[in-house]
Amino acid sequence: KIEPIQITAASLGDWKYYDGEPLVRNNPETDVSIIAGELFAGHTIEFTITGIQYVAGSSLNTFAFEIKDAKGNSVTENYNVSTDYGDLEILPIDISVSTDSKKDVFTGNPLEADPAGWKHLSGELLDGHYFTSNTKAVGRLIDVGTIENEIDIEIFDGEGNDVTRNYNVEKFLGTIELLPMELTIVTESKTEVYTGEKLVSNWETGWELLGGQLLDGHEIKGSM
Repeated sequence: KIEPIQITAASLGDWKYYDGEPLVRNNPETDVSIIAGELFAGHTIEFTITGIQYVAGSSLNTFAFEIKDAKGNSVTENYNVSTDYGDLEILPIDISVSTDSKKDVFTGNPLEADPAGWKHLSGELLDGHYFTSNTKAVGRLIDVGTIENEIDIEIFDGEGNDVTRNYNVEKFLGTIELLPMELTIVTESKTEVYTGEKLVSNWETGWELLGGQLLDGHEIKGSM
């Protein structure tokens, strides 16, 4: 039984920040090599790099190969080739945005952010890239309280492709705040000679709304 020759081939990795161009190590003579084992005398190996990374993210720098003898005949099947692929990584461009804050007194209606209430603070988009109309502040609050004024981000290139994933967006968010309505209630005073019975006020008549106004359909319920 003839055992195949064991070798290990490895490719280099590389990285860069996103610039709209693919990342590739395309020189087989310098970017791929045998790192363990040896070819039989007179044999040569030819590498073809197939790894490529187009957008922010990472992938393996893959390659294909063929081993030939001195006469140019393929002898690849006589080898057991292990592969060690490098990493190709494209990092997203850092940018930052902010949203405005908005505050109001509760009126029964939702308090919504102004969609245009945001700013591009730092970091540059590549030439031809732009924020679409779908980039907008989207904060919406129904009840009394406070929430962050979130933002939806969408970035296209000049050909109409969505390239949002190629940007790392840091968000400085404003707030949406609904304050409670202020009401002032005054209760009656009541005096009576002791009779052995409790002296109580009637909820229906023993108070008055002195300040503020209830919304349509709202009412005050309580007891005294």
